[in-house]
Amino acid sequence: MHMMKLLTRIGWEVRAGLHDKRQGLYAVLHDAAKELVDYLLFVDEAERRGRIESASGFPEKFAALGPRDSHGRSLRQLNLKTRLMQYPCSS
Repeated sequence: MHMMKLLTRIGWEVRAGLHDKRQGLYAVLHDAAKELVDYLLFVDEAERRGRIESASGFPEKFAALGPRDSHGRSLRQLNLKTRLMQYPCSS
């Protein structure tokens, strides 16, 4: 839901800025876009306090669907011990 709010905010800022021919629109959009990208890349993700257990096999199935690099790593690999993703883009 927070992501939808960030996307709505950017759209509103663009429309309002273009309508008013507002000075400093670039700075406003830059800040809003940075906040959205940071959210999407899990920047400042809260640290996990305990392990997340799965009996359904979802973590393995989810990771198996993703492409892998030459070292066998995938952005779909879950950590579930100290953070959500094993290899987040924000690291």
